Amino acid sequence: MRTEGEIEREREREREIGEEEMNKRSVCGWVVAILCFIILMVVTPAIPQSQEYHNFADQRDLFFGNSNNFNFNFNYYYLLLIIKVYDFVIKIEFRDTEYT
Repeated sequence: MRTEGEIEREREREREIGEEEMNKRSVCGWVVAILCFIILMVVTPAIPQSQEYHNFADQRDLFFGNSNNFNFNFNYYYLLLIIKVYDFVIKIEFRDTEYT
């Protein structure tokens, strides 16, 4: 008859073996996925695209000689919005936190 300690050690060993197998499988899966991606990138031909695609509606050079300036600078407004929302969320999250 086995003792409780022996049974518990056997279960723990089975769990460790299962985790090792799972780690090996996940690493193998990632390697296969990366290899498939690389092979597809090498084998797949480039998709031709017309130069008219890059003919944007906003052709003005208003500030700093940067063409399509409003299209480019509008991203700064998104950045400012993200910073303000992030600041707001952090203030709400830590408002009731006491530091000792």
